[in-house]
Amino acid sequence: MKLLFKITKYLPETQQIIVKCCRQNAPKPIDDYPEVALDLMHVDFTNYENLKHSLIMNLVHIVRKQIEDEPILLENEILEEIYSEDLNDYVNKIIGVVLEDIIDGKYLYTSML
Repeated sequence: MKLLFKITKYLPETQQIIVKCCRQNAPKPIDDYPEVALDLMHVDFTNYENLKHSLIMNLVHIVRKQIEDEPILLENEILEEIYSEDLNDYVNKIIGVVLEDIIDGKYLYTSML
């Protein structure tokens, strides 16, 4: 997943930028998202990669909130939790897993070792 930002204004007198952000596969264009002010004291200017990554690191909480606030389609509602290792119990059921738990390494699976 790529996170996007768009600087709409640079305010050198206050050392701030006005920026919009969203994920690349967002349901609407980046220009439809609200602007936020970001103080440049939190941005790393040592090279262009650090610049881009530090900007996103300061904005990632906004993108996370955008994702959390998106409506869940009725077709994607989780109707029941399944506590079984039998795959037959999972057939034609919608199952949800918290992505952060996987990314943060909360679970380690023997099949992945």
